[in-house]
Amino acid sequence: MHPWLVRAIAAGHRLGAPRWLGYDAVEFTANVVFFLPFGFFVLLLFGARAWWVGMLGGFLASCAIETVQALFLPARFASVDDVLANTSGAVLGVLVGIVVLGRLRRQ
Repeated sequence: MHPWLVRAIAAGHRLGAPRWLGYDAVEFTANVVFFLPFGFFVLLLFGARAWWVGMLGGFLASCAIETVQALFLPARFASVDDVLANTSGAVLGVLVGIVVLGRLRRQ
């Protein structure tokens, strides 16, 4: 945990942020946002017909990151939740890419 983030979340709670908005929710959301561009750019690179490449690539990249953390970074810990969040971000990126490409084709 990052102490500055914990303090920022506590300050947000004092200002009226909902209690469910805790460290885990912020970390999960950050992982989703971090992988969203991955799915988007993979879709732009390979095209809409290869939508699955962005989703599978996001999953595999996330698994690789978590494996490296588990094996080589003792200060960090691997998490299935991180794989889920990262893959969700890649999926959302692919979906955004499909929408963007669809609108560009209509123009």
